[in-house]
Amino acid sequence: MGIFGILILAVSVALDALAVSFSGALIDREHPKEHALIAGVTFGSFQFVMPLIGFLLGKTVTDLISAWEHYAAFALLALVGGNMIFEVLKDDDKDEKISPFHFPAVIVMGIATSMDAMAVGASLAFMNAPVFITASAMGVITMLLSMAAVMLGSFSTKFAIPEKILGCLGGMAVILIGLKVLIEHSLK
Repeated sequence: MGIFGILILAVSVALDALAVSFSGALIDREHPKEHALIAGVTFGSFQFVMPLIGFLLGKTVTDLISAWEHYAAFALLALVGGNMIFEVLKDDDKDEKISPFHFPAVIVMGIATSMDAMAVGASLAFMNAPVFITASAMGVITMLLSMAAVMLGSFSTKFAIPEKILGCLGGMAVILIGLKVLIEHSLK
């Protein structure tokens, strides 16, 4: 696999993290630079580590993982997206709402958005492709795209759209990403 193929692969596995980062920024407008760093480092790290894990696990375990990874990714993303909607619609004080960039939520989203990267890593083992270079490209590109998505999402919230609508749209987007994973797997 050449450099162009590696870059295309890296961008394609980063798209879910990009969408989740943008959606998170629609919900939590405060501290966009901090949130961009959190999203970039978290999602980029998972996109770097998961292909390496997949590469090490090899085909035997990957066949088992691929049988359920789409269900797990959907469940995690639906849970996080549902919680995002719930938090936005709660009538509690704004300070008590949980940000999608806080530790448990961002870790769950990092795992959910990088599960396909594990399967990619296993396939790299059978292609004799450079796994470390590919995983590094996946991590760096995911980090940069996630950071840009948070900043763009934070900027887009400056328009006169009510916070509850933006929050619900962000949560629904995360759920739809999980649904997309489920549908794509069933079409294979």
